[in-house]
Amino acid sequence: MNKEQTKLADKAYKAFKALNDQYYKQRIQALVSVNEYGFAILILWSRIEITLKLLRYYEKMEEYPDKLDFINRNWRVLSNTYHSNPSYYNLIIQNNQKSLWKTRDRIAHAAITITKEEYGNYKLAADYFLSSISQHLQPLNDYKAKMNRKRKK
Repeated sequence: MNKEQTKLADKAYKAFKALNDQYYKQRIQALVSVNEYGFAILILWSRIEITLKLLRYYEKMEEYPDKLDFINRNWRVLSNTYHSNPSYYNLIIQNNQKSLWKTRDRIAHAAITITKEEYGNYKLAADYFLSSISQHLQPLNDYKAKMNRKRKK
């Protein structure tokens, strides 16, 4: 009897691989050492974005999200983070020009730079935010098991 292999979205596998990268901290340190604060913070933002998308994918188990259009403070994951530290939540993901989310767009698309002080503020908040949302992240095998259960319905 052939057992059907569980296949998640390719982007989910790539996301897990990216999160398993343990050298990101060294890359951040190298960028900070040459005053490339914008690029350094983009590495942390990428990890936040990947984690948020994986969390959403686990909830829906449909298409892997391409955009963060599902972001809502009422979403359980973000609600917990917001209530535990609203100022860090707002600095990272609030829909305003000062948030890391919007600053990331300006760094990537308009080539703005950020100061060492801005980097320090974002880094503290980003580390906290990432740690907070990562607590909800399930291991890859749980994603596969959930996909199997969904297929059997």
